[in-house]
Amino acid sequence: MAKGKKKLAPPHVLAILLVLIVVISILSFFAPTGQYDYVTDAMGNSVLDAESYHSVPRNPVTLPYIINLIPRGFASNITTIVFVLFCLGSFSVVGKTKAVDALVNTILKKLHGKDNVVIILLSTLFTACGAFFGWSVESGVFVPMGVLIAKRMGYDKYLGTAMVIMPTLVGWGTGLLYSGSTLLLQEMLGIAPLSGMGYRAVSLVVLYVLCTTLLCLEGGRQRKKHAVEVAEGTAVDEEFDDSDLVFTTRRKLIVIWFVLAIIFMVYATTVWGWGLSYVGGIYFMMGLGTALIDGQSINQMCQSIADGVTEYTFIALVLAFAQSVILLLQETFLMDPFVHLLASLLQSVPLPLVGVIAFLVVALMTFFMGGFQTKAVILAPILGSLSQLLGFNPQVIVLAMVFGDGIAKWFWPASSNCVIVVAAGKLEYVDWAKGILKKYLVYLAIAMAILIAIMQSFNISW
Repeated sequence: MAKGKKKLAPPHVLAILLVLIVVISILSFFAPTGQYDYVTDAMGNSVLDAESYHSVPRNPVTLPYIINLIPRGFASNITTIVFVLFCLGSFSVVGKTKAVDALVNTILKKLHGKDNVVIILLSTLFTACGAFFGWSVESGVFVPMGVLIAKRMGYDKYLGTAMVIMPTLVGWGTGLLYSGSTLLLQEMLGIAPLSGMGYRAVSLVVLYVLCTTLLCLEGGRQRKKHAVEVAEGTAVDEEFDDSDLVFTTRRKLIVIWFVLAIIFMVYATTVWGWGLSYVGGIYFMMGLGTALIDGQSINQMCQSIADGVTEYTFIALVLAFAQSVILLLQETFLMDPFVHLLASLLQSVPLPLVGVIAFLVVALMTFFMGGFQTKAVILAPILGSLSQLLGFNPQVIVLAMVFGDGIAKWFWPASSNCVIVVAAGKLEYVDWAKGILKKYLVYLAIAMAILIAIMQSFNISW
């Protein structure tokens, strides 16, 4: 019997990042290098001077530099790493009490046979969290809950993850009210705060309906596939023993504590302006409180937190590697030449398509710099100057940048959003990336491009 072809294993996310480090290191010896200068604007912010690009001497990597690169990636990204470990670790503590499982089990029994209702409720919830509270990476901690819900309805874990992440993408990607995206851009571009909110609200509704429809269609496809498998006798149904999922008083108290912690986190971030380190602390306290309500001793509480954090230490490695890629691009002076090239290409694009190209550029830039604020600092002044030179509505830049950032960060393996989702859902990266690209992102990207083109063509500013 002839041996079948050996199936290629999907590339490990660390392998992808290591290849990037090797390629950039090689380029540092011969690729053109350049840099922009930064100036202080009227608001006291350090912004990039779009006219200041100039060549600089190459700064090729050395052996000591490479040896120290990944440890420096750890150190420079420590706030995000702590946030991720505390968030996912604490959620793991909550998960092991099965309080959320018991709640989900109770709800699904009441909504049995109403799968689309469940999908619509989840889509509405996470779209609202993204649009009004600026949730992005924060939704990653709810992926295990989405997977659990999907399994109980007979869906796979990829759809369960998508039911949480795709609506979050829509909410964040429209930037309706979030100060960390829309207001930041409008301040940098000199636009009135919250202006253009009407069209962003319309965009939110359009994308929400599209996203929810796509999720429901995928659910229907999986139900039909399962029905065929049942008829052919090839279905493998997972048996659920819910005898230990009684929604006891203790579990109700854990859910209440969990909800209060989330509400406090939302309030603290939106009203007090607390950042990731504070949010990580909130989740850490949530984990401790959960263990306490669960009746654990001091030693058991500490062990629960330690076990939860240990479960996700791999993510810390990935985040360190990803940050190392950014440091390497910046310190070899290879990032700004790429940005300069993109800005130059945009000047020769027909005006009706500039906004769409800007959207694609921002999405592409996520491959090189994950954080929205980083892209805003680098691209907003350039694109803002471009809008003045070409005479088009700067609100287009706002919409293009929040759209582009929102759609790319769940796909690119160097993005902390993607890393967290893949780890929390226990997914294979290649399967996740191919699935969301084919089933959701292509359609959402086309819709976003059309919305941007409409805004620019009709000079909409409301």
